[in-house]
Amino acid sequence: MTPESSVIKDFQKRYVRVGQARWDRTASELTISGNTAKQLSRSAAALDLLIDAKGGVVTREEFESLIWGGAQMDYSVVSQCIKTLRRALEPAPGGSGYVETVSRVGYRLAVEVEEESDPTPAPTASSCGIAQ
Repeated sequence: MTPESSVIKDFQKRYVRVGQARWDRTASELTISGNTAKQLSRSAAALDLLIDAKGGVVTREEFESLIWGGAQMDYSVVSQCIKTLRRALEPAPGGSGYVETVSRVGYRLAVEVEEESDPTPAPTASSCGIAQ
């Protein structure tokens, strides 16, 4: 693989559609209904882990290990990180949530995830048929 194709491959993975939101992995920006917000580094890392799991469960231990480097911490730290992420993402259309809790195991994304190759804008609420 040439260096140029590597750059193109990385660029193609930069944008990810998460339900009706668009996640810019490089800029750590989440766009929903035309509103863009920068995410804190740990919330951004948590979203990336959930996306990379492709609908699978990410355990609390995986969050602790991969985001906090396995440092000893209070049990609620992961919960607070997920709470921050949920605030940024939710409410999802139809009243369901983007991040689902899997009791006593961890968390997973409960919406469709799709990589995008171009930075087209995320759909607005009006274009999705959602009343504002």
